[in-house]
Amino acid sequence: MLDDGERNWHERLAKFEARGRLAASKASFNDYAIAVQAALLGQGILPGWLNVVLHWLIEGALRPVEDEVVVTNRRCCLVGPKNRPLSPAAVDLRDWIAEEMWTDLRAVDRNYPALELRHSLAKSGFKIG
Repeated sequence: MLDDGERNWHERLAKFEARGRLAASKASFNDYAIAVQAALLGQGILPGWLNVVLHWLIEGALRPVEDEVVVTNRRCCLVGPKNRPLSPAAVDLRDWIAEEMWTDLRAVDRNYPALELRHSLAKSGFKIG
């Protein structure tokens, strides 16, 4: 998972190649959604933001090529008005999104234990139960 401000993925790819895994060719995309589509089509690998690739990891359409999780400060937040509480519908939506995310995180943790996702997230203050 890469932070929006983190641009060292080229260094990470170099480390990947240093372990004897050479790419036949390299492609660069300026849109993350296009990079995800290319990976889904078997055209390469990408650093995966968990909130984007969890579903595809669970379905088996994507799989980790390394047993490493990088936890960054990248966050997705649901924000509400400062001057009033969330409506009941917004609270229900927030709770549903959070539960879906935790359910998916638990599934990926179960399916790919070598990632040590639970441990990596716990070090950053997140508990996936």
